[in-house]
Amino acid sequence: MFNHTYWGRSRINVTNAAKCMMEYEGGGDCDISWVGHTHQSSYEHLERGGKDILAVVSGSYKERDNWARKKGIGGRG
Repeated sequence: MFNHTYWGRSRINVTNAAKCMMEYEGGGDCDISWVGHTHQSSYEHLERGGKDILAVVSGSYKERDNWARKKGIGGRG
């Protein structure tokens, strides 16, 4: 499943929103949950209920990201 954003974003666990979307919207059938919107990217390969799944946050792939630079995340893609 794929969505631009979903509730549950966390600074400590970047993939939390993707895992929340998988748990509450996926109905137990989802193999990959992908969320965008944030300026950070991460993925997590985990096992849930005996099934291998992926939680992905693709982040922003801008050439220049002034907002991220101001927040200390990074200045260039």
